[in-house]
Amino acid sequence: MSDSILVEGRYRSFHYNNPGNSKRSSLMFVMHGSGGNGKDMMISTIKLEEKSKDEKLLLVYPSGYQRIGMNAAKLQLQQLILRI
Repeated sequence: MSDSILVEGRYRSFHYNNPGNSKRSSLMFVMHGSGGNGKDMMISTIKLEEKSKDEKLLLVYPSGYQRIGMNAAKLQLQQLILRI
């Protein structure tokens, strides 16, 4: 699944899995390296995806925006956590 959040006038996209019907899930952000994106990272971590169903993990794969710095990315992750 995918969604976006408006942060400082820009829509930031992210992908996430569905951990099942559990109301209590753990949240894990899966970060990609420079030049990557959330969708490709989600595809490359298929074993983690499979395990997430048993462990009731909500996995979130944020995509970068124009190669922004890590400080801005950390702020945007905090805002995303508050939304979830």
